[in-house]
Amino acid sequence: MFKEDRKHVKDEHRVLDCERRLSPDLAPADFFLFPRIKRVLKGDRFGSIEAVQAATTKTLNSIPETDFQRSFDGWQQFMDEGKMYFEDY
Repeated sequence: MFKEDRKHVKDEHRVLDCERRLSPDLAPADFFLFPRIKRVLKGDRFGSIEAVQAATTKTLNSIPETDFQRSFDGWQQFMDEGKMYFEDY
């Protein structure tokens, strides 16, 4: 791959990340949960949907309640400050 092509792909990725952060389909709490789940389950192969569900449930149950509370407090502050959210689209 040429250097110019890599830069183009890198720039495209940056645009997609920005768009994802502004997506009305995802709440701020989603950005807290998805990376944590992905980090734990990454690289595993599951033989059934039930195995995926069990591993995901185990991962979610391992997250301390204080982490969830911190995430939702940040979301509440976001809303209280009148920042743009899905109602504004």
